[in-house]
Amino acid sequence: MLHQSQKLSAFLSGLLVLFPAISAGSQTIDGSLIVGKVRAESGRPLPNVIVELQTGNGAPVTLAVTTNEGDFAFSGLTGASFMIVVNDPGYLPVSERVELTRSGTSRPGESVRLDIVLIPKKRSSATPGGSVFHQEVPEAALQAYRRGVKLLAELKTEAGIDALREAIKVFPQYFDAHFALGLEFLRSRRYNESIAELERARVVNPKDPRLYQAFGLVLFQQKNYAMAARVFEETARLDPTNAEAPLMLGASFIELGNLEAAERELKRADQVSNHSIPIVHIHLARVYEKRGERKHAADELEEYLRKNPGADNAPAIREAIKKLKTHP
Repeated sequence: MLHQSQKLSAFLSGLLVLFPAISAGSQTIDGSLIVGKVRAESGRPLPNVIVELQTGNGAPVTLAVTTNEGDFAFSGLTGASFMIVVNDPGYLPVSERVELTRSGTSRPGESVRLDIVLIPKKRSSATPGGSVFHQEVPEAALQAYRRGVKLLAELKTEAGIDALREAIKVFPQYFDAHFALGLEFLRSRRYNESIAELERARVVNPKDPRLYQAFGLVLFQQKNYAMAARVFEETARLDPTNAEAPLMLGASFIELGNLEAAERELKRADQVSNHSIPIVHIHLARVYEKRGERKHAADELEEYLRKNPGADNAPAIREAIKKLKTHP
């Protein structure tokens, strides 16, 4: 039988569903759909921008890349609350909350459309490391790539994958095509294929922080926490302004039992994000509960609710706070 502290630790861990269920394999009309377009201030669509899907509680789910027309899509969603986050190195970060009125478990679910406008950062901080990666891509490969990401945004998964593979066949060193393919395999939980494509992209351009962020999410989902930690460390080094990297690094360290490092990285994520990522406090509560610092753990959960009062898991959080305060 589990000791009371073990039960509570398991309960706190259960509050963190980092990868909630989304459709695997081919996208269908089951569940809800979020589609959108990413634009510059001028109204120009922005291609090749990484868009992250999070739960309404701020936990990462998956990533997508915008088409040549700036379009993106996430389908098969079964939750009620989500966040769309864009954290491109050249632009100020943007997050949009999406509240669904239906659960998304029935067919066809709900469809929501977003329009996201990105504002450039100051020139001095626009490009970490001061370098820009560029490839001269053959026209046939470029057209196949554009067709592939457009098909993926239209939820035509297999056709999109085939087009991206066609682009790679024409130009084997095509970074964007390998990366987009890796992201699609991540979304559809084809993890081994995702890792293979992301590794091919890394060989071509080892300095893109988005690549390591995606790599880390795959490894974390596979419960390869030691390797995930190393990858998230590299993400943070390449892009110090990305709060998601220390957040996931801290989560990895918790799973590895390195609570001191976990606390350090989670506090760094809180600082880098300007205290705007509520889920940091759930992770910190896990750290403190594992140390036996129950009051600190309860304080962190209360801070989470203060920042995210409408959270889907608010009743469970309140129950956890009660357990922390009433049980020795």
